[in-house]
Amino acid sequence: MRFHIVSPVTKDIGFSGPPLRASFLNKVREYHEDLSNEAHGGPGIRQYTIDPLPSQRGFNTLLERGKEYTFGVNLFQSDKFRGFVRSLMDQDELQFRVYENRLPVRRMDILMCNIQTMMHEWVDAPEVLEARRARITMRFETPTQLAHTKSDALCLFPMPEKVFPSLLKIWASIGRVNSLYPVQAYREWVRSDLLVSRHDVRTRPLKLGPRLRVVGFTGRVDFVVNDMQTPMARMTVGLAKFAESCGVGKHRTAGLGKVTSTVMLAHSERGSDVWTEFDPHIDSSYTV
Repeated sequence: MRFHIVSPVTKDIGFSGPPLRASFLNKVREYHEDLSNEAHGGPGIRQYTIDPLPSQRGFNTLLERGKEYTFGVNLFQSDKFRGFVRSLMDQDELQFRVYENRLPVRRMDILMCNIQTMMHEWVDAPEVLEARRARITMRFETPTQLAHTKSDALCLFPMPEKVFPSLLKIWASIGRVNSLYPVQAYREWVRSDLLVSRHDVRTRPLKLGPRLRVVGFTGRVDFVVNDMQTPMARMTVGLAKFAESCGVGKHRTAGLGKVTSTVMLAHSERGSDVWTEFDPHIDSSYTV
């Protein structure tokens, strides 16, 4: 979902992810308290993420009175949230509260897709099946934190074995989705076959609230797959595109770990590699 809001005030609200998450969960609670508790406090992987408002230096958002802004909410279990989404569509004067400010919604865009079908369409696309090599560029737009296994320590570099197996876990956690491979087997493949060819990342501090500051990394990293004829390589392309919706790392529900992914595929023509961008189209959207 994409919400186009209008600011009634001019104000610096800081990083918009946490207050937007709180406002979204309040909307869910108004619809059904148990659904809100399950969405944020239940066991397992969170089935939603927040795409925060555009930000300026330091990831703060400066709202200007009368100006329109857009933020997103991505929901990964349509059967659980379908009634909630319909309730938003039925509201004549939908508003989101950010701190003490009520931001009216001018327009609500909805994009609906079957995540399992979408993943298989990406993995089995003719241009992916025919590719020899792939280069995946991920741009980490908001501070990102990765976790070390069985440790509270943070990993502040986009190591392939931290990024892609975690994406597989998220995808496999979605209802009615079957994981193509065990996570551990995929992690071993990533360690040996998915390489970092270039990176430009830096650590950045981020204030999440009056008393909470965190550190994450932002920037760009290029991953290279030199043999696209293996099924795990093709699945990696799908997971890279999926990352644009689900985010990467810790605190995804508060807007951290927001990424954009560009996938370039190499095909052989007359003995040379010709690179083209893989840009799959997603259907089924409408506006209310």
